[in-house]
Amino acid sequence: MVAMPDLASWLRIRREEKSIYLIDEHTRKVFSCIVEFVNLIDLIMNEASPEEVSIVARRISEIEHEADIMRRNVLSTLSEGKIDPSEREDLVHLTKRLDAVANNANAAARRISILDLNYVRMLGELFTKMVSDAKKCVEKLMETVDALKDGRDVSLLVDEVDHAEFEVDQDHLALRKALQGWKHGDIPPFTAITLSNLIDFVEGIADSAEETAEYIRLVSIKKPPKSRR
Repeated sequence: MVAMPDLASWLRIRREEKSIYLIDEHTRKVFSCIVEFVNLIDLIMNEASPEEVSIVARRISEIEHEADIMRRNVLSTLSEGKIDPSEREDLVHLTKRLDAVANNANAAARRISILDLNYVRMLGELFTKMVSDAKKCVEKLMETVDALKDGRDVSLLVDEVDHAEFEVDQDHLALRKALQGWKHGDIPPFTAITLSNLIDFVEGIADSAEETAEYIRLVSIKKPPKSRR
């Protein structure tokens, strides 16, 4: 029987322990942030009031803050537990990368909070598709994290995350091309910059998901260190 990599084995064996529970909770909280961001965009495109949009934007900020607290709790618990230093380092990097996914969603929501919503609506279906594809990318990442915890092979799932991220890249390119047709007089310079930042942060959601998935691939193929004689 082929020995499982250290971290994957450790996660499977200790699935019920506090640190793994916290990591799982952190992962779900990160995904909640993305779900709320998609909800935010849907509200805007469906002509929701600024007050409704503001409520959801604040909720995203709160969820991201909760995820950050969870990440710190994970780090604190890992420092107290009996775990090999290399495995601890892997888990620390994993939680930091997951946190970056939520950070990008929150940053995008913050940009929306300072924009006239009509300008966000002008981004249209191309932007809506980009957001939807970014969510799909994160959904595949969540499946990858679950596979790692269960000790299953993650290679195909990581490939699916990569493919989903590529779709977001294509959406990004198509949206940028479409924006080239906008007349400069139609939009104030600061608004144009903020919209550009918004688009970049949505791409950042998918980029962070891909980076996290690739890190999981790296962790999953690590071989246990040979014992010294």
